Amino acid sequence: ADIEIIDLARSAQTFLGLQQLLEPALTLEPDAYILFAGNNWHIPQLELMNFEQLTATFQKTEKWGSVRAFVKETVRSQVREFAQRLGAFSAENQIPVLFIIPDFNLRDWKAEYTWQNPLATDALIQRRLDLITEAEAALTVDNLQRAMMLAEELIELEDGLHPAGFDILAKCKLREGNVCEARRLKEDAKDLSLVYPGLQAPSCYSIIQNTLREEGPRNGITIVDLPQRFAEYLPQGLPDRRFFFDHVHMTVAGLRLAAASAVEKLLPILGRSERSWAELNQFEFH
Repeated sequence: ADIEIIDLARSAQTFLGLQQLLEPALTLEPDAYILFAGNNWHIPQLELMNFEQLTATFQKTEKWGSVRAFVKETVRSQVREFAQRLGAFSAENQIPVLFIIPDFNLRDWKAEYTWQNPLATDALIQRRLDLITEAEAALTVDNLQRAMMLAEELIELEDGLHPAGFDILAKCKLREGNVCEARRLKEDAKDLSLVYPGLQAPSCYSIIQNTLREEGPRNGITIVDLPQRFAEYLPQGLPDRRFFFDHVHMTVAGLRLAAASAVEKLLPILGRSERSWAELNQFEFH
């Protein structure tokens, strides 16, 4: 009865919108902030992208991989600066901040094979299509060894810039029971949309998740790592529709697990008795 939770969540909250909400919320005299964000960031501040430098890098290398590397470094830098600003805000106002890193419905997400490296030639595209057909045929008859060999060839064919190889290899790893490797490969496939703006959908890219994991603690921010929690909660599988309605919007079961993971870290901050996320996750809501 002595705890009040005020929900300031906004649908499709932007990177800048989140930051602009922090200072006005001080009026509410909070004892802690809980931030759950990242699915709508993509390139968080596209207007700050140095397109002249990006163009020069591309002209020098003539490889789309250099574009991807440049964009990833831009995202890393922007998220790092955000973590530093958030940490300074927390310290200045003596208000602890918890940041929940989102996870994704990796089990039900399907890679879009029509994605296209802008530099792909007709011959390369035809070779890709042939390899996909052969790999899928091998999967159909459970010839995992051949399917994995063809998937590796697909990845090598385009320097890891097309999702098909990662996706097929992830399917093989799942059939082998290697869930950890399947998760990594699924994330690699999903993350390619970072450099194909027309294909971007809500998702928290690995580059954003990893930067928050690294920079959050350095700046006094408590991280609630949902991908790590789901990996712990589902050691034999990937997040699926039990926890997500679609790719990112969570069911009651998903929200309860996220809340339990956050409250586990929040209780000691508020001077309360510690309780594990596993215990908290047993509470039923109607």
